[in-house]
Amino acid sequence: MSFWTDLVLARSAPPPLVTASAIGVFLRNLAATGALVGGDELVCEIKYGLRVDADDRTTDVIERDESGIISTYLEYPWDVSETFRSINVLADRLAADGRSVYRASLSLGELHSDIVAALTREGSEGNGVELCLSSLCFYVGPVLVAGVASESQALVGWLGLFISGPGYRLPWEYRHLRERAEAVGLIHHLQEVCRAAWPVPPAPASAEVIANRRKLGELWLYDDLALPQDWLWFVSGSG
Repeated sequence: MSFWTDLVLARSAPPPLVTASAIGVFLRNLAATGALVGGDELVCEIKYGLRVDADDRTTDVIERDESGIISTYLEYPWDVSETFRSINVLADRLAADGRSVYRASLSLGELHSDIVAALTREGSEGNGVELCLSSLCFYVGPVLVAGVASESQALVGWLGLFISGPGYRLPWEYRHLRERAEAVGLIHHLQEVCRAAWPVPPAPASAEVIANRRKLGELWLYDDLALPQDWLWFVSGSG
């Protein structure tokens, strides 16, 4: 069985209007942090629409057979699906596009070695499956998280920066991943770019938000359930 882990910095508040040009500016600022080392092909996929939260449908398109048991995943009908040789070339492509975005998935390549080192766990006697979170993706749409053994997903935001890779976190606790990430200066710079691009107005967490956080159990990575809404860390696993 193969495992996959996402450490997700999600904007845990109702989403703003997102435009392709704003994403372009955001990408330039991400590149300026020095946290990204790139890759051979960066993928940009966009679906245009009035608002991110027009509905909570994901970009998974599933076709089931007559029995309802066998499922096939189909390609999502993106309006744009292109590859780019660098994040700055991609940013330039989006900078002049003022259209509003409904869904977007941008694969941004590999992260700096300092980040990868902090989020890598060698195989051990207790868990021979190595963990290595090394790639970055930015997603516009409902950000869903789940534990490896969970059959349901929880909505934690509408914009997400995903630090991802193969492996399973044990014997680390889920919140250990957040603590290790927050100790890296380059990741702090990524957080600040997110907050500057789409700020979260200061507001206390509502009773509903607190109740939803409580339901996350160990996937809530903080001690305080009443933290104000912000760009917050979450973890999701599959396998």
